[in-house]
Amino acid sequence: MRRRTYPTITNRQQYLLDGVTVFRGVLDLGWIAELNRAVDIVLMHPSPFARFHRDMDDPGGFSIDILMHKRLSVFHDLAFDSPATRVAASILDAREVVFFYDQLFVKRPLTKTRTQWHQDLPFWPLAGVDIPSLWISLDHIDQSTSAVRYAVGSHIGSRPYCAVDYENREQALADGCDVCPDLDKEVNRELYELRSYELEPGDIVVHHPMLIHGANGNSSKSKRRAAVSLRYCGTDVRWFPHADAMVFPGTEDLVAGTSMKKQSYFKSITLTG
Repeated sequence: MRRRTYPTITNRQQYLLDGVTVFRGVLDLGWIAELNRAVDIVLMHPSPFARFHRDMDDPGGFSIDILMHKRLSVFHDLAFDSPATRVAASILDAREVVFFYDQLFVKRPLTKTRTQWHQDLPFWPLAGVDIPSLWISLDHIDQSTSAVRYAVGSHIGSRPYCAVDYENREQALADGCDVCPDLDKEVNRELYELRSYELEPGDIVVHHPMLIHGANGNSSKSKRRAAVSLRYCGTDVRWFPHADAMVFPGTEDLVAGTSMKKQSYFKSITLTG
């Protein structure tokens, strides 16, 4: 059985200051069991938007998919009727939030491929910064299994870096694009405090859309690293398509500059109680 009781929320100030915070034990084992079964279905039957990253000679690989809530009911319930919605509302300090989209990340065992250092907002057809990402752990996660690393405070006063996919990074650098710095390189290591969290299934890390973050590979011989991200919007967010942004099917007629609350494609959630 899934639990629908809501956690006590106290983390907004840390989110605003550091750009990242963690909520422990938000989803119980009932939720996690259902979500992991659904993840297996998504991996067996990926959507047209699914992508698979793998460096040369990498025995593992990194799967990404989106919009699972449109296909499987447990992902729909997670986005619209779970304790995660309270987490989003608390971070936004709002009684009404707009659900943007969901995304699945699975790193297989022995994956060498890194998640590049990046900000989220440049990849999205949105303007505004009230767009927290809720990164929900479905496994035990630590540095050996590719815990995400966050550059604490990098969201404050930061410029947006170019939206460059992993496989296009070197070419973008050669073309002179302002690409997010690689914080694994020695010359950049002192720029920020790097933070990661050891997580249990059901824990949620929330990070700011302008926060720089990335992850190493999964060095475990037997454990995958699976997580679902939910993205929600607050009152300042507007629809703003641009050349480098993700494309969402069915949004071609949305008017640029209008509030996300006025877009019928994206659904609002009003919290009660």
